[in-house]
Amino acid sequence: EFSRDVFRDTGRYLGVALASYVNIFNPELILIGGGVARSAELFMPIAEQTMRELAMSEPLKHVRLGLGALADRAGSLGMIARLREELSGRLKKPVDLVSESSIVPYFRDYIFRDLKIIYGTR
Repeated sequence: EFSRDVFRDTGRYLGVALASYVNIFNPELILIGGGVARSAELFMPIAEQTMRELAMSEPLKHVRLGLGALADRAGSLGMIARLREELSGRLKKPVDLVSESSIVPYFRDYIFRDLKIIYGTR
């Protein structure tokens, strides 16, 4: 029962945050991703209900709430994208992170699998 209460509270707090986000930015789509998305059925209904109760009606008309498809890979894929941006900016040219030799060695073992997924080179 305690863990259900925690997820309900989490859903309410997330809903309050989402309502604020909707009111400020007027998005068309909000995706929840990362590892937390695996437990979405425990908090998303309450989060969406709270968001819809608290957000202003006009920006709320067009917003959709969903789950990101990347799940646990979202963080490492975001890190890869950020690393690519940073390296491309410093080198003043596009960086090919698919090639193993161009990946910073201490990132290689952690992210090479996900790079193959991004670029479709399984």
